[in-house]
Amino acid sequence: MLAALKEVLDNLVYARSEVYSAYEETPDYDCNSSGRSYISQADSYLDCAVDDLEKVIETLEGLEEGKLALAKSVSKSYTIEGC
Repeated sequence: MLAALKEVLDNLVYARSEVYSAYEETPDYDCNSSGRSYISQADSYLDCAVDDLEKVIETLEGLEEGKLALAKSVSKSYTIEGC
């Protein structure tokens, strides 16, 4: 599972690079401003996804190495309320 998550992380990093290239290659004309805005927002979402996935991978690696206890590694930000 950890290897699969690392592969997903690699794909996210590649996607972020492609989004950056698309943003830089789009001419800075008024008619392209909304498109550039969408690309910039997509880049922001990818940055957040990469950061979140890196935290998950770090936690799983710590669990595998016995450095972390599961109860300590679960964050309230990932708790689904109402379940």
